[in-house]
Amino acid sequence: MLALSLGPLVVAVVTDKVFGRPSAVGNSLACVDVLASGLAAYLLLTGAPRIQVELPGCLMPGAPLPLAGRAVRRASARVQMRRLFPDGKCFVDMEPRLDPAEIMFRYRQPSFV
Repeated sequence: MLALSLGPLVVAVVTDKVFGRPSAVGNSLACVDVLASGLAAYLLLTGAPRIQVELPGCLMPGAPLPLAGRAVRRASARVQMRRLFPDGKCFVDMEPRLDPAEIMFRYRQPSFV
């Protein structure tokens, strides 16, 4: 929303104040585009590392735990091969929310489908 309202305003101000003639609107668009692209690249490059660190904790109740240990990897492979998911997926597509020991404890229970 900000870009939709601010973009035309900035182009109009640059056309009027910098170039001083309505026929220079193409030049104003080019200038604003270069400046906005540079600002977007700067914000992306400086913000990306922070987003990568903070986002996983925001998406899940707890920070994702590493899928560590040979036993957990074997259990994950078995789950994938058994096609347990009702939506037709044949792979695990999310990071574990529990400690690997808890995952293995639940996997070994008779009630595990």
